[in-house]
Amino acid sequence: ICKMGYRILVVDDEEANLNLIRKQLETIGYSVETAEDGQIASQKLEHISQNETGLPSLVISDVDMPHKSGIELVRECGKLYPRLPFLIITGRLLDHQQELEKLGVPYLGKPYSIAELESKVKDILN
Repeated sequence: ICKMGYRILVVDDEEANLNLIRKQLETIGYSVETAEDGQIASQKLEHISQNETGLPSLVISDVDMPHKSGIELVRECGKLYPRLPFLIITGRLLDHQQELEKLGVPYLGKPYSIAELESKVKDILN
């Protein structure tokens, strides 16, 4: 069952993380698309912004990825899609916390519980 039509794009270069987050979100009722890095996410967002489904309700992204980091993706999307919300998940929170706070992007440090993920996602979407 899809939670009120919410679609979430999950971006992570580690397949295990990508699949884990996708399963966690699908378990609690969200529709999920995935992208293997920031570059692929950019291309997907560009493509879906031009069709009838429109942009996802939320993008959940890792920070440290090849080709384009989560922070670069946030900056780019801030210009192209200013109302598209993000949630950043990172295992290196201390390295990125200041930058994320400056950008005003909610974040979650690894490891996190499914309850923390669900709570953060609900906060952003409501």
